[in-house]
Amino acid sequence: RGLTVETDDDSADLTVDVNFQGIQSGIDAASAGDSVVVADDLRQPRTTITANKRVTIRAASDATTRPVIQSPQNDDVVLRVETNDVELNRLEFRGNGNPGPALVLENRTTLFGVTATNWTTGIRVTGGSDHDFRRLSVRETDTGIRMSGGGSSELQAVRVIDTANTGIRVESPDNELRQMTVRNPNGKTGVRLLDNDNTIPQSIVSGSRFGVLSE
Repeated sequence: RGLTVETDDDSADLTVDVNFQGIQSGIDAASAGDSVVVADDLRQPRTTITANKRVTIRAASDATTRPVIQSPQNDDVVLRVETNDVELNRLEFRGNGNPGPALVLENRTTLFGVTATNWTTGIRVTGGSDHDFRRLSVRETDTGIRMSGGGSSELQAVRVIDTANTGIRVESPDNELRQMTVRNPNGKTGVRLLDNDNTIPQSIVSGSRFGVLSE
C-alpha cells in the first residue's frame, strides 16, 4: 500500500510506505502547499496525527467512499491542527466513545465533506479565526461541535445528529452558521450561543429540550 504526497507545483510525486502512522509520515514528507492523499481503507494511527504544515489531507479524487481513520491506539484525539490553512477533505473519523474530541483545531482550518462519529466531542475549535466548514456530518457525540478561538468563521450545510448534550456550542463572536441541520431527539440543547454576535440563517434545529439557547 502507498500514500501519495502531491507537490504544490505538480512536478513530482513522492510515495512513502504506509503503517499505523502513515498519514503522519505523509505530512512529515510534505512541504507547505502539498496534498497528502489517503487511500480508501481503514486506518488506526498509534498516536495523534499532527498537522503542523500548510497541507491538504484528502481522499483520492476517484474514491467512492471516504477513508476511515479510527481513534488512535494510545491517544484520544485523532488529529490536531497546529498551523494555519490546513484543509481536511472527504475523510471519516470514527471513534469508540473516546473522552477527547476527534479533531482539535488550534489554527485556521478548512473542513469539507468530513464525518466524525462516536466521540465525546466531534470537532473542537480552540484557536484561530476564519475557519471554513462545509458539508460536515457529526453524529453520536456528547457535544457535536465546540467553537472558541477568534471567531469570524463560516459553517455551511453542516449536519449534527444524535448528541446527548449540545449539538453546537459557540463561545466566539462573529460566526455564521448557515443551512445547518441539528437534530438531537435525546439532547439538551441544539445550539448554545455564549456570545450573542452570531447568526444562524436558513437552519433547522429540532428535537432538543432547548432549540437555540442564547446566553
